[in-house]
Amino acid sequence: MTPGINRQANARTLRVLEQIAAAKPDCVLHMGDVVNPLPQEPTYPEVSRFAARLMAPFDLTIHIAPGNHDVGDKLAFVTPAHGIDEATVALFDKLVRPNWSAFDLGPVRTLIINASLIGSGLPQEAEQWDWLERELSAHQDRRLFLATHYPVFMGQPDEGSLYDNIEPEGRTRLLGLLEAYAVEAVFAGHVHNFFHHVLGPTEFHILPSPSFVRQDYAELASVAPDNDGGMEGGRNDTAKLGWAMVEIFEEGHVVHIHRSEMPADAAMETAPRNHPKFRSEGLPGLQLRHAWAEPGIIPLNGPIEEFTRRRQRNDYPLLALQEMGTRDLRAPLTDLDDPLYLRRAEDLGQMGYRFTFFSLGVPSDALAAKAASLPAAAALEVILPWRRIAELTAALTAFRQVWKGPLTVACTVSASDHREVSVGASYTVTFGFDISEFGLLATFHAETGAALDLGYCFRLAEFQDVLTDGRKIADFAARMDVPASLHVTLGGEHPGLVQRTEAQVAARVVEAAVLAKTTPLTVFLDRPADVDRSYFPGFGLYDRLWNPRLPGRALAAATRLLAGSQRAELLGVETGGAARICRLSLNGRVLELAIPTDGETPAGFSPLVTAAPGLPGWRITSQEAQA
Repeated sequence: MTPGINRQANARTLRVLEQIAAAKPDCVLHMGDVVNPLPQEPTYPEVSRFAARLMAPFDLTIHIAPGNHDVGDKLAFVTPAHGIDEATVALFDKLVRPNWSAFDLGPVRTLIINASLIGSGLPQEAEQWDWLERELSAHQDRRLFLATHYPVFMGQPDEGSLYDNIEPEGRTRLLGLLEAYAVEAVFAGHVHNFFHHVLGPTEFHILPSPSFVRQDYAELASVAPDNDGGMEGGRNDTAKLGWAMVEIFEEGHVVHIHRSEMPADAAMETAPRNHPKFRSEGLPGLQLRHAWAEPGIIPLNGPIEEFTRRRQRNDYPLLALQEMGTRDLRAPLTDLDDPLYLRRAEDLGQMGYRFTFFSLGVPSDALAAKAASLPAAAALEVILPWRRIAELTAALTAFRQVWKGPLTVACTVSASDHREVSVGASYTVTFGFDISEFGLLATFHAETGAALDLGYCFRLAEFQDVLTDGRKIADFAARMDVPASLHVTLGGEHPGLVQRTEAQVAARVVEAAVLAKTTPLTVFLDRPADVDRSYFPGFGLYDRLWNPRLPGRALAAATRLLAGSQRAELLGVETGGAARICRLSLNGRVLELAIPTDGETPAGFSPLVTAAPGLPGWRITSQEAQA
């Protein structure tokens, strides 16, 4: 353990308490490890009293799920420290809180358990099981949450004994109770990282820590360690420190992760309504270029997990989607041939996400059937070499009898494609129609597309203007009365050089957000994370550690401003001086966004991202919106 980081724990905890108090929650649920010394250590009683004094001035109602540092490790071969015993259970009862308890908040009853007891064989384990089953039975007509320090499982419900999960013997029993009583949510701590699972009726939320990050999970990021930058092997990855706010609604709940060591964005004064569960329309989607379902491999890593090679999915890409307000996801249809991806697509669908799956060529009926089985499959996109469209029309027509949902087509783009004007010598290929091809598409739609009820996928290259050219595409789609999707590229045109700054990328994604909110286009952004070791390198919305970059923070702030209304009306765009000013009618008011053209935001606009000059700014006027 690094003393430098430990010395910062109290200051970081105070910062989080201040942030939580400012949010004015109804109550606080502490996920355990209130203190660092174990209960067998002589300093434990005094440190426990100190922790109580630290939290007292904030006047918060705090419930605590006992952690392994509070009561001792679970009793298993894999644990490194003193195990739980009858004396430590009694000491926690005396000094801190009851080991198991329940509280009500609105329509939800939350049950708190001592996870270290499960599988221990101690007398208190039987008492806790009896209490838990009585509580579940007595309140089965209520919505139920469960709080446990140890996650119930980390990767798979049937995994073996790990330092980071509830022991298998008791886990099976607990999972049976969660399913039988349709427990809505399980909250856990312990691993100091974000993970999220869906199993049956239950969402499993594994939450970050405000003090330090468990560095063993840093192995999930394929980047070189920042040994000289203060990251300490991932333990001081401050962007991953934080806390969660849980909103409870008449139906369902939403968890918002707050990154406590990052500056707050100016748009955070608005309510967070860009989570996919709010189903807000007109927010940009993302092309899922990176892995989003399969697990990575964490090597044998003492002292935490010296004996097991863990297979663990990285869920920080999911957190990025939630933060940026992304609901629409674009992914290869062939992903569904992998059972892990198919299952994860089902999970994401339950959370409110929807997919556009794309296929190079007309897909097989079997693969299309897998997409059809997913309620989250919003559309299929077929990418075809347009110079061969005449010979492919029959296959496309036959496929339309198989796939009844929305179907869009795109063309391949390369040096040998269908265009009359050659793009020159090139060794690249991409997809999507250009704004110069409206006539070609109008002819095809009249002859073939209308009968097949097709939509069309366009692409804006690096040199094309998002708002100007994007609105031309939207106007064409409206004239033709067809659905259209738009793929907005963020990188440069050189295959080996980074050609855009973060601020330039941020301006482009905010323009895409305005376009998505003010037109019926389905807009996709092309790179959620950096591409820094392949062709066409450039900044993504997040870095390779899946921490927010300026473009990602700007997009999150923009979607937070734009969410809550189904659509907005673009009242006008004015270019003058150093910025383009977009005026939008939104919820009866006028929202003005200043998007810099030269890296400077005009005076009078609050920056979307604090402490980041040159990024888009915004203001909401008091006047009523008028077209």
